[in-house]
Amino acid sequence: MLKIQNSIKNDLFYVYDVLYTSIKQDGVLFDKKLTCRLKHTPEQVRKALELDGDELITKNMPKQNTKKEERTQSIENIDTLRDFYYEELKAIYDNSLEEDKRGKILNSISLEELKRLCSIISSVPITKGESKKNIIDRLRYYFDDEARTASLVKNKY
Repeated sequence: MLKIQNSIKNDLFYVYDVLYTSIKQDGVLFDKKLTCRLKHTPEQVRKALELDGDELITKNMPKQNTKKEERTQSIENIDTLRDFYYEELKAIYDNSLEEDKRGKILNSISLEELKRLCSIISSVPITKGESKKNIIDRLRYYFDDEARTASLVKNKY
């Protein structure tokens, strides 16, 4: 949402800047009634829109998210998701693991990443109130059921 707002602000500033500079340079293209309404310089408009502060925020936001998401960017199918789950996330359910280590595992992955990973195995949308733990539980149930089904089929043939 913040990026959209910044995009709109940037577009507004650009239009104002082009209009202001073209009026001040040519002055003949537009009626004087319009030109007298442009009292503020483009720099004053930039400060009023607070573009400088917002640009810093948006520049910093993707950097923070990409550090966490680098691990999961390559996960696009069930096979790679299965490997990631067994290597990274399944340790949460290890009872011998200390609680702070479980917390570190949970904090190492964002809620948005988990939602994206869960969308690989299910087309059912995840509600806004879902926690990280609940989404990891969905992954756990899916892969446990998959393993159980594979063992049943193996014994059948």
